[in-house]
Amino acid sequence: MEILSEPPGALVRLNGEPLPGRTPMSAIAVDPGIHRVELDWGAGGTWSDTVEVAAGARLTLHPAIYGSIAFRASEANRVLDVYVDGAYAGTTPLALDRVTVGRHLIRFGGPGLTMTAQEVDVLRDVHVELVGNAGPLPAPGKLTVKSAILGDEGFQPGKSDPIWIDGAARGATPFTANLQPGMHSVRVVRRDFPAQVTVIEVKPGNEHFVTAEFGARSGEPLRFTPPDNLSRSQPTPLTISLPGDAADAEHSVWLYAAAPGGSFQARAMTRLAEDARAYAALVPDEVLKNASRQIRVYFKATAPGGHEIYSEIHTIPIRD
Repeated sequence: MEILSEPPGALVRLNGEPLPGRTPMSAIAVDPGIHRVELDWGAGGTWSDTVEVAAGARLTLHPAIYGSIAFRASEANRVLDVYVDGAYAGTTPLALDRVTVGRHLIRFGGPGLTMTAQEVDVLRDVHVELVGNAGPLPAPGKLTVKSAILGDEGFQPGKSDPIWIDGAARGATPFTANLQPGMHSVRVVRRDFPAQVTVIEVKPGNEHFVTAEFGARSGEPLRFTPPDNLSRSQPTPLTISLPGDAADAEHSVWLYAAAPGGSFQARAMTRLAEDARAYAALVPDEVLKNASRQIRVYFKATAPGGHEIYSEIHTIPIRD
């Protein structure tokens, strides 16, 4: 018999008799028949069950005990990213019903925010609520968008080329605006050329510059038509195709998804067929199940030489 456990470190009693050591345990000799197994994590809780061992069989037990944690921001109208033991868990307000018993490191953060951390002890069938300190609102960053046209004498400044930020029309080049910290998409359009799209991270209090260059070698962006909505209970993959002027092979394609106000989480996309330009990926559950019932997504494709092409950032409603 082999006995593992989540968390490890439990004392074990077999048929009422204590075994030496703590989980994980292996090579436990038992006779065929019915046996009572008890695990004890002390203050964390206990687990017990009756198992039947057949002659010559090897039995592995891997019981787990759980508690639950709810997370919220110190200001109800603020959103914080939540990380449990280094792994992204979602955004506030958030409830996790199956957290392994034991001590866990919790981190709160978000675009433009300083990460804060605290430890919490989770006990079996005990509900814990943690409040993350939202801190002061981060200062906006400044973004300047320009356009340039390639002519006989090189690139010349462009004027009055329409721009969209995060999918919303905002004016024309040259353009300057203050934006909240985080990722933002910029699309600039000029007649007879492909639209130029980039995604930029705006940092608190910093100045940022985007120049859309239009010329004979201007490439197509990634174009994505978002679905009317996405289902939580029956999630479907999001798909995107490389533009016709992009090479078929060797591209690395990524989906980025975030809850409104949260940080984007990256997922590598899978090519659908060897001769296809289409790629697909599921939105991470931790993002899909946020309380706002919306997600923001964009896509990035990287060629072997490092050239990157982007889609705009789109917002998709969530149902179910």
